[in-house]
Amino acid sequence: MSDEKLFGIDIEYSGEPPRRVFLESIDQLDSKRLITLYDYWNAKRGTRPRPRWDEFDLMEIHEVARFIHIRDVIHGGEEFVVRYWGTGLTDALGYEGTGKAIHEMYNEIMAKTAYQICREVLHSELPILSTGNVIWDSHKSFKKFISLILPLDGTDMPLAHILTGLDFVKPT
Repeated sequence: MSDEKLFGIDIEYSGEPPRRVFLESIDQLDSKRLITLYDYWNAKRGTRPRPRWDEFDLMEIHEVARFIHIRDVIHGGEEFVVRYWGTGLTDALGYEGTGKAIHEMYNEIMAKTAYQICREVLHSELPILSTGNVIWDSHKSFKKFISLILPLDGTDMPLAHILTGLDFVKPT
């Protein structure tokens, strides 16, 4: 188990750090929330590789929007800054991420993982599915998470944003 700090809150990995794979089929998703997000992203992109951020209407997916964040790609992927942070994430994780860069949000280990995932999406231009088990909050309980990371174009620039949807698996 790794023991680190996130926003001054102790975090720990249970077992291995988060795992990630390229999403090749919707069948890989077993989260209703992430299936809804993927279906919406897919419908908005149509025959293009990616939709544009300005095509999204978060009110159309308001229940899902509570559990997503959008990062702006800065200087071709040197940094990523949160443009939108859903209230469900604040409730579940215990912090607010709007306006924060990765290096401001996470400790060294978590930041390294976040940069890797964002850059993998930029370079591959493909959706990524990530899973793990980590303590994210001050309640000292492990939360198993499933996240879907999707590339988005800007209005005048390709791959300008990264959309991440999260779902949390309740302990059994």
